[in-house]
Amino acid sequence: MVPTVDESMKFASINQLFQIFLARYEEFSYLRQPFKYVIQVCNAAIHAQRVPEAEAQEALALGAQIIAVLEKYAGLPE
Repeated sequence: MVPTVDESMKFASINQLFQIFLARYEEFSYLRQPFKYVIQVCNAAIHAQRVPEAEAQEALALGAQIIAVLEKYAGLPE
């Protein structure tokens, strides 16, 4: 379930916020799976789980690509 944009957004998780974004901007739905992967790898690292270097590098590269797409959409300088 995607929460509405209101006071509850203050306590929304990164996944919930991204779902809200995707509900508004469906053209970015192709970012859903890469975003989930990046969050999954980051959560593993944050919780002191072993993350193979190749997975960490892949997550960093995907995250950078996601940021670049969103910056371009927002009109921010690269």
